[in-house]
Amino acid sequence: MKNKNGMRFLGLAVSLPMGLLSAFDAAKAYGETYGGWSIDDMTGYGLPDSTITQIIIGILSWLLAIFGVLGVVGFLVSGVMYLISFGDDDMMKRAKNGMMYSIYGIIVGLAGLVVIRAAYTLLNGGAFF
Repeated sequence: MKNKNGMRFLGLAVSLPMGLLSAFDAAKAYGETYGGWSIDDMTGYGLPDSTITQIIIGILSWLLAIFGVLGVVGFLVSGVMYLISFGDDDMMKRAKNGMMYSIYGIIVGLAGLVVIRAAYTLLNGGAFF
């Protein structure tokens, strides 16, 4: 093997979390606490109280919001490029392509938001309207 350090890191990256999880499971079985906190009671530490589905939906909503903002910023930058092109055909073509791709990005972002909301509503048994 040429890259022994990479294999050592991979082995450490796999075995360390597994060892920690087994230590926490053993501590949970005996009711031990670490540094004044218990594995059974994790309230008051700023951790989310929602389900994993709600956490994933929140992360995806944030990513789609960032995606949409970047699309709008790209559209504005392309508009400014078009305004300051002063008849330069190459710059006008780049600005038009930038506007087109920004619009595509906004459409994809909105479609992703609609799909995520629809899937969440369907999986929770809600109605669309």
